[in-house]
Amino acid sequence: MTKSLYLYSAILLSLVTTHAYACRCTQPSMQEAYDASALVVQANVSDFAGMPSGEGNVAILKIKQAWKGQALDKISVISLTNCHFSWEVDKEYIVFLYEEPNGMYSTDRCMGNVSGEEGERAVKWLEENSASK
Repeated sequence: MTKSLYLYSAILLSLVTTHAYACRCTQPSMQEAYDASALVVQANVSDFAGMPSGEGNVAILKIKQAWKGQALDKISVISLTNCHFSWEVDKEYIVFLYEEPNGMYSTDRCMGNVSGEEGERAVKWLEENSASK
């Protein structure tokens, strides 16, 4: 009986002390993503590095085109928390970015970032609907 009490206690304790939270969000519409962003760009990822905690990364983006805001040729973007955006080097993305108080840009999975065919549709939407058209 004592053995099963210890086992039951260990299982219960492991459930109580676990703090893993899943990233849950509803992807915004293109209009919502655009409106919420300080900077909207089409960019290639030239490099990125993960955070030691595994809860985020920093990417270096080479800007191809901007539809909202002004960007240098290259910018660094931070993406933290369990909702961090996962980048691939040499891949092109349409990226919706916040500007942090310190001047850095940030994004996450819930900002509406897209690539591939979705990126092509986003480019078409941005060309038709952005303020810089």
